[in-house]
Amino acid sequence: MTVHIQSIQVQNLGPITSLQESLGQVNLFYGLNETGKTYLVEFLLHSLFRQSRSWDLRGSIGKGSVQVEGLAEEVIRFSPDQKRKLEHYWEEEERGLPLNMARLLVVKGGELDLAAGSPGGVDRTTLRSALTSQALLDQIWDSIPATVQNATVEDGQVQGDKRGPIKTQIGLLDEIRQLEDLLARIEEGYSQGPAREIERQIEAVRDQLADQRKAKRQLAFQTREEQRDLERQQESLKKDDIQDLRDAIRDLENFDRDIKSLEGILEEERERSKEYPWLKTALELWEDKGLNQKKSPPNYLGMVGLAGLVIGAALLIAEKLISLPELLWIGAGLAGIGFALSLYFAIRFIKWTGQIDESAERKSIREQYEEKFSSPLGGLADLKTRLASLQEAHISAQASQTTLTGKNTERRLQSQSIENSFAALTGRSIPENEWQKELADLKKSSEQIESDIKERELLLSKLDIPEEDYLAEPLEARYDPEAVQELENDLGELESNLAGLQGELETLKAEAYGKTGDKSTIPWTDLLFNLQSLLGDKISAYKDLTAELVAQIGLTQVLTKLRQEEDQKIIQAINTESITEILNQATGRYQKLDLVDDQIIVQDAFSSYALSDISTGAREQVQLALRLGIASHICGGEPLFLILDDAFQHSDWQRREKLVGTTLDLARSGWQILYLSMDDHIRDLFLKVVKPALKKDFKLIQLS
Repeated sequence: MTVHIQSIQVQNLGPITSLQESLGQVNLFYGLNETGKTYLVEFLLHSLFRQSRSWDLRGSIGKGSVQVEGLAEEVIRFSPDQKRKLEHYWEEEERGLPLNMARLLVVKGGELDLAAGSPGGVDRTTLRSALTSQALLDQIWDSIPATVQNATVEDGQVQGDKRGPIKTQIGLLDEIRQLEDLLARIEEGYSQGPAREIERQIEAVRDQLADQRKAKRQLAFQTREEQRDLERQQESLKKDDIQDLRDAIRDLENFDRDIKSLEGILEEERERSKEYPWLKTALELWEDKGLNQKKSPPNYLGMVGLAGLVIGAALLIAEKLISLPELLWIGAGLAGIGFALSLYFAIRFIKWTGQIDESAERKSIREQYEEKFSSPLGGLADLKTRLASLQEAHISAQASQTTLTGKNTERRLQSQSIENSFAALTGRSIPENEWQKELADLKKSSEQIESDIKERELLLSKLDIPEEDYLAEPLEARYDPEAVQELENDLGELESNLAGLQGELETLKAEAYGKTGDKSTIPWTDLLFNLQSLLGDKISAYKDLTAELVAQIGLTQVLTKLRQEEDQKIIQAINTESITEILNQATGRYQKLDLVDDQIIVQDAFSSYALSDISTGAREQVQLALRLGIASHICGGEPLFLILDDAFQHSDWQRREKLVGTTLDLARSGWQILYLSMDDHIRDLFLKVVKPALKKDFKLIQLS
């Protein structure tokens, strides 16, 4: 069944925020540089294939899925985080996949070579890994030592040169025999004697002492942790902070006393100067309206003025009758003086009558003044004198009010600061009436913490354990200094008894030291255990090595036969019908392939050519045909899909047109093509050649 990619859905894939596309037979993904083509290729590789060690892919890339049809009756969904890939389905069909199927179906970064650096971009190793199992067999062959390759198995024994692993096998057998003999002698002289029982007792005592040492280390760790916890509490409850808090509360009490004193002074000054505003207003009114008492104008001024005016008028009339010029001047003068005096009297009289109208205000001020100060008001001078006497008290009251306001502000700030300090120390808000009690509790807690820290410092000093030897893991045993002393006394007595029994065993012990490499101070029980462990290791190593040698000898015989058939299998594989059909279809000329030494040879109807010698365009067509043919051969001759990441970008414009034509031919034969490009010329060729031929089966997907 043809295997094609039905659709792609991705999100947050590098520059690609979202992409959801159903695919056709030929799909051209076009976009400028940095628009996500490489991200999309790596997403397809992550989703569909097993990882390729030769490709440096991002470990985790985007989110989404790829739907593939043709693997089963239903469409199969693949994603980067899904473990099951295409190769798993093909393996279940036992198609004998090569080591890296992705290398056949994906051209990344425009590199069509199957083997970079090889003549023609393809070599024997590449074909061997893709078409035969010989590459794996070579790895197995190279892992077999040359000495083993020439060895045989006779009567169950490995026969060969005593070198390498065969020499090692013989040496292991000799060591096993020596260890078995030494253990037999030790068993007879030590294991069944009284020294063994004493050593068991010593071992038990040492185990108990070891437990006590561990318990001591654990106690040191626990004590140090408690000390650190107390130090953290002490850091958050510093003596200086408590002292500052106590001083702050004392300052607040001083503020309260100052405020109370200022309030009393202010009350007195306000009482003394309470009439100052009224008195100041009364003085301003008195001065503005001129309420000082003034006398009425003298009556004689009015009478003299009137008389002068009458006499002057009479003289003027007489001058008219008797025509005496002197009378004219005298009459005019007397009339003028009389008129001036009369006018002055009239003005003074009018002002005097106006002052009579203001006498009600003057009377009111006089009455209020006498009521407030219990003395009669003589006039403006009394108002000024009284105002001057009250002004000092008024100014002092204002100054006291300003000072009191400042003190209240400072007191409020101080109170807020104290409240914040309590909150920082206790983690809660403390009412002001509980500050003294809370302060005493904090001081008591601080002193208790300091005492607990000193107690633990003293205990750590007695334990005398370096901090790097502390033991964090909890233990069942508890450290008991008296029990330690008793155990040490018992150990000394047991070791003294053992020393008398060990003289005769020193020779055996020295021989055992030589085998195990242990120090001479190691107990017999440990030495015997190590000796038995060493024997077990040697026996296991001998069995493993013997089994490995026998397996390698048998495998060598099989590999020798298989290698003789290698080249013929490769030539047969690259000339199967599925490969030659695609080769002819892609190139329009070459019909057959051959393998000579490490070079691929292509043949047309007339001649043969080394793949490295033909033109670049023709070589790329052959490489493309090899990819498609090998992949189709592996999958039973069915067309698959091909992912080309700017595979034609290195070809000249004429070759590009041929390669695009080859792509169209492949699509017509059933292959699905996904071509990714940022090249305008390649895009235009696809639109010119492929789109008209395939119509709806061609899709142009813009990346931006």
